[in-house]
Amino acid sequence: MPAASTDHGQVADRVRRKLAGRFGELLGSVRREPWLLAFVALALASLLPLCVTRYLPFCDLNGAEGLLGAWSKAGDPQARIAEAFDIQVRPLPNALFYAVGRVLVLVFSVPVAANLYLAIFCVLAVPLALLYTLRSFGKPPALALLGFAVVYHRCVWFGFVGSATAVPLLVLSWGLANRAFVARRWTQEHALQNAPEGDGA
Repeated sequence: MPAASTDHGQVADRVRRKLAGRFGELLGSVRREPWLLAFVALALASLLPLCVTRYLPFCDLNGAEGLLGAWSKAGDPQARIAEAFDIQVRPLPNALFYAVGRVLVLVFSVPVAANLYLAIFCVLAVPLALLYTLRSFGKPPALALLGFAVVYHRCVWFGFVGSATAVPLLVLSWGLANRAFVARRWTQEHALQNAPEGDGA
């Protein structure tokens, strides 16, 4: 028993030191980039509407939730979904919403699953994608704060979850394309510099 207690104490001490180190790194990041505090505050404020109500007044969102609910109950004979719906899984503009939502409804209710999807892919994804793209182009990352001004754009209010998801994905694609271009250009230059003499045209 004393040996077991000693091992447990050592493990707890290592965990505490690790957590303290991570917390110190976080504080260091905030000191170097104080705009991160504003980023976190704006993120929490942007998520607040999704936390205070189950059903949001986004026009087409309720219809998408109904289809998601029908799909989640398709295997329940008592729900009699087959009498009103023909379930056909195929690529659609809202495919990501239904795919992610179908997984989330295994744990959460349909309204909560929809709100979680909106929180991740339509609200937080906009400033995060902008932050990645700004860093990719070597621009001031604090400009990502501007992304919070447009998280609830018209596509979100209309409930067009597919179009709303496309916005951060488009912004993210700019950063990914730039990273890929820079990496490819470096690779080609590196290959030319290290090519044996006489191999050129």
